[in-house]
Amino acid sequence: MSEEKLKILEMLREGKITTDEAMALLRQVQDEAERPRHSNWPELEPWMPRLLRPDFGWINDLRSSIEETTRNVLQSTDELMFGTREEKFMSSSNLGDGIRTLVFEGKNAPVKLNVHNSDRIEVEVYYKAKSRLNPHLTLIEENGVFSLSYADNALYLLGITIRVPQTAHIGSIRLKNRNAPISMDDIEAEKIELSTKNELVRVSCTRGERLYCETKNAPIILDNLEMREIDAQTTYAKISLDDVSTFHARLVTNNAKIDIKDSDIVQLYAKTSDSPLRFDNLGYKEQEPVCSIDAITTNGQISIHSPHRGLKCRLRASTTVSGIFSELDDLEYQVNEKNYVEAQTRGYETASNKLNLNLQTTNYEIYIKQ
Repeated sequence: MSEEKLKILEMLREGKITTDEAMALLRQVQDEAERPRHSNWPELEPWMPRLLRPDFGWINDLRSSIEETTRNVLQSTDELMFGTREEKFMSSSNLGDGIRTLVFEGKNAPVKLNVHNSDRIEVEVYYKAKSRLNPHLTLIEENGVFSLSYADNALYLLGITIRVPQTAHIGSIRLKNRNAPISMDDIEAEKIELSTKNELVRVSCTRGERLYCETKNAPIILDNLEMREIDAQTTYAKISLDDVSTFHARLVTNNAKIDIKDSDIVQLYAKTSDSPLRFDNLGYKEQEPVCSIDAITTNGQISIHSPHRGLKCRLRASTTVSGIFSELDDLEYQVNEKNYVEAQTRGYETASNKLNLNLQTTNYEIYIKQ
């Protein structure tokens, strides 16, 4: 490689010239190399034998090599010069009147929401930008709606931590992410929507009306919640509830188990496949006249433990092999087979508190314990 080309590449590496400038200089050096040394070259070229003509094909090969090297150098430079950065934002207004809506979306990095002792929203972000692009991060406040605006195509990743005043009333929360977890702690809000994929969703110590959680190929973990309604769905990963109180819970996954313990649920729908359903120390609300459990799986065991003896129940349970085992007292059977049961507790029709059980699986046992 000529001294001129080496010097151009050195200037590019040191940042003295841009890629476009480097390519222009290299083309200029190439043109000079191709220029004939004798003034009569054009007249000689038409009749000169092909084998005697100079072959400049190596220049095209060199150009491709230089372009690839340049891309690699710039990518390495970007990693060093434009690594992870951090910024912090504070809401401009006092939030004594509450927060109408929080809308935040991350990218390939965690999103977290919790509280702090302040009267303003605090947002910390860390991000990695693409090359020299500016993501234009801005905290937007409009009529009680708070969101983070940014140029998505300028970012490799964006992680967000949102802290809200501990005493602020929150109307709704919408957190969305891509290929990274979402977590929420010690929050009270009327409506909560959390959505990501390929990573965990975790909610703890939270109160509200409705919670919707969605991910794919990753678990959903709910701990110490009081919600009117819970809807959680994932794939190929477990769903677990611990110390949860809710009127209605809909839990759906596949090829993974659903675990519930120490929880009070009035209406429960739980569905999976090729995995067990396990409900331990499952309570009910005495003020509700009718509670129900719909548990559906395939190739997995169903196990229900309720500590409330004397609860009046209606039972419908089916499996294909292994059998159905019940500890419910005073059952009156309409159908009593090894793998299919229809029955209800004596006095069910006139009871003030009732529990309806609809349990379906294949190839595994069904256990009902008290």
